[in-house]
Amino acid sequence: MTVRSARRDRDRFRAVALAAAVAMAAATGLLPAATPAAQAARTCAEPSAAQCPPRLSHVWTIVLENSGLYTTFGLGQVSSPYLARTLPGQGAFLPNYYGIGHSSLDNYIAMTSGQAPNSETQTDCTDPTELGQGDPTYHIDGAGQAIGKVGCTYQKDVPNIASQLRRAHLSWKSYNETMDAHPGVTGTPGVQRTHCQGPDTYQGGAWFSTPDPYADPRTANQPDRDEYRAKHNPFVYYENIAGDLDYCDAHDVPLGAFGADPTHPDTYDTVGALRLDLRKEKTTPAYSFITPNQCSDGHDDCTSGTPGSEDQAAKLAQMDAFLRKVVPMITASPAYGDPAHPKGLIVITFDEGTDSTACCDEQPSPELAHEGNGGMNGRPFGPGGGIIGAVLLSPAIRPGTTSTAFYNHYSYLRTMEDVFGLPHIGYAADSAYPPPSPTDSPGGTPKPFGPDVFAPTPTAG
Repeated sequence: MTVRSARRDRDRFRAVALAAAVAMAAATGLLPAATPAAQAARTCAEPSAAQCPPRLSHVWTIVLENSGLYTTFGLGQVSSPYLARTLPGQGAFLPNYYGIGHSSLDNYIAMTSGQAPNSETQTDCTDPTELGQGDPTYHIDGAGQAIGKVGCTYQKDVPNIASQLRRAHLSWKSYNETMDAHPGVTGTPGVQRTHCQGPDTYQGGAWFSTPDPYADPRTANQPDRDEYRAKHNPFVYYENIAGDLDYCDAHDVPLGAFGADPTHPDTYDTVGALRLDLRKEKTTPAYSFITPNQCSDGHDDCTSGTPGSEDQAAKLAQMDAFLRKVVPMITASPAYGDPAHPKGLIVITFDEGTDSTACCDEQPSPELAHEGNGGMNGRPFGPGGGIIGAVLLSPAIRPGTTSTAFYNHYSYLRTMEDVFGLPHIGYAADSAYPPPSPTDSPGGTPKPFGPDVFAPTPTAG
């Protein structure tokens, strides 16, 4: 590391510490009351308005696993230099970006629907149940939270970013690495999946708990399996997607694609489906959610040959290898654009950190109102998912930008909605107002990525 880069890192983390101290000292109050209807309709109508992201035509989101800010981006970290040094220099670094809870699934749900963690999503939905199933008190409250008998799959009336895009006639895809691989045979792809691989099956208007061996979240740390996990694929937990299998199969897809001979690993392109879609702008979805498998996302150490290995350097190196393959492919695509004609945005972040701190007036679900985050999987008890950081790349971002503003997964969702001109849902909606009943939730105060991240949009010549 050069003296200059060391000084830059030192200054960056001094800024983080200062911003954190200021935030801890400030008292945050509720904003003026608003009706649910007005709240749902409030969007960034003018991209040039304060704290509004620019309108872009394509977004790619890459979610990595289980690393706190200082492990991933800390001084002296050399195991993932592409993520920790190269990419922040090419775009914007958001050191004060936070997860929502623990373990994995609740964060992915928050990112895509604004639903707060509950006891079932915190345990990664190992026993799939539908939230509110058979509960006559089930309803969507004023803050957009699904209230009722606790579960980890969501009824048709719970909106998410994919259902919003569908209603707006905008394209989307969820790309999942090695979802189509054959479990139990190391390095050998098997047959393409034939159905939407969620935590269970939706048939005849009801969910049936039939965990798919490809998707079983309880098979972690087994390198001889395909390393795809449904708990990192949020879209299969929504009935308005998984309940339509043909639609789900067309939009929730494997990241890879088979070569000429699927029986030979050297003909299998692990990112082939994405590569094909990126060839032309018209085949590139407006919204792409990219989920690496548990090797590429840093969840497991897949290099030592020891199941359960916690070699952090190996995990970080695996993340870097995946990003080095995928990110340049996106930035070179016609859908990404250039500074004169910015079209695309790449968001790279993590699901959760190693602590349980929170930001941005994060609110719990009514179920956890008196409990907070349960501190799952050895994480400490607390209100949130910890500080994780994020990196954003776009022709609309000045290279080397660092913003010490505070953001979380609800901020991410709100940004996606503003980029595409969609209403705000769940806890991505505008700030709190008095709940209509003691069982309803007050909401939070997220904000989208704004002018602290994005450069002014240039005037096309």
